[in-house]
Amino acid sequence: MHDDQVHMDADVIRRMIIDQFPECRHERIEKLGATGTVNAIFRIGSGLAARFPLRTMKPLECADMLRREAAAMTELARHSPIATPRPLGLVHGEHLVGVLDAGSFGPADPALGLVAAWHLLDRDRREIVRSHLGSGELEWTCGAAWAFQQAMGLVWYYERTNPSMSALGRNTVCRLLEDLVV
Repeated sequence: MHDDQVHMDADVIRRMIIDQFPECRHERIEKLGATGTVNAIFRIGSGLAARFPLRTMKPLECADMLRREAAAMTELARHSPIATPRPLGLVHGEHLVGVLDAGSFGPADPALGLVAAWHLLDRDRREIVRSHLGSGELEWTCGAAWAFQQAMGLVWYYERTNPSMSALGRNTVCRLLEDLVV
């Protein structure tokens, strides 16, 4: 899928997890069949998941990214009224010494949360979502812009390596264009 994609050998991942988290040695560790484009996810028993970047990263950059995500998850957990993913450990030096169970945290624009409406819903259902959320014109337009930016990347980047992801991007662009016609 990516030119610099890392091969995820399930046996190697299993040994890494057990070596660094011996308490997981009796848990079933298996790769999920998800079609993710950023991480490979491995289930650890029934209560944990570990994710590994699909693309090559410099060890220090990876460690920095994981520390930022752990800090963001900890902050989110402090303010969230519902259970949130939590870090079980961190990176020390250039070695993995923990498992994170969350995705990347990105820009803090609330309109980003609206992107899924264009990816997944037809016009009528998007209007229901907008009404229930109370999104104003500016926030809704920003959500559409984020959806467009993401969809364009999906269309060209995954055209040959992940056709279903590319198709999602094309469908999103069509939905955005439909909204312009009305």
